[in-house]
Amino acid sequence: MSDDDDRQLLLAWRQGDRAAGNALVTRYIPVLHRFFSNKLDGPIADVVQDTFAACVAARERIPEDIGFAAYLLGIARNHLLMLLRARRYARRQFTGPLSTSVARTSARPSERLAAQDQRELLLLALRRLPLEQQTLLELYYWEELAVTELATVCEIAAGTVKSRLFRARTRLREILHELGLDHTATGAVLAQLGGAELP
Repeated sequence: MSDDDDRQLLLAWRQGDRAAGNALVTRYIPVLHRFFSNKLDGPIADVVQDTFAACVAARERIPEDIGFAAYLLGIARNHLLMLLRARRYARRQFTGPLSTSVARTSARPSERLAAQDQRELLLLALRRLPLEQQTLLELYYWEELAVTELATVCEIAAGTVKSRLFRARTRLREILHELGLDHTATGAVLAQLGGAELP
């Protein structure tokens, strides 16, 4: 996936080429599934569909200087925040969703602390981060969004993204230690994020 490919498909879609629109949507189905499945319990098909529906409705308004992936993930983030706010309101939990971890609001009562798979441990640790930190790390490492794109998605300044990424990775390392991993095991689990260093 590249921004240039996305831009060409988006332009063709805006000019009425439905196949280009379908290709663009199909390209990002796995990205949205990954984004939501790491943060929500249960079926996510409806929220993925709602995100795409909002994107289709806004396709003429996507700014030229913003990559399609960043724009789509911004919509996904907003849908996630609305859904989490609604769940908290229903449970009479009135804290902000960005400052609370997914693990605290998860309907799943138990966590698999004994999991041997490093990716499983990483996902467990990520779910214990506040949602904003979890989202930043996942989008930076797994979706390979640039700092400027993260700034767009999260509606913060690029300089702020860098400091929050640093704090998120530091907190993730602390959580892995809290789960009982030593320095070597923590490094191995963090390697699952990807080899790239933070900016």
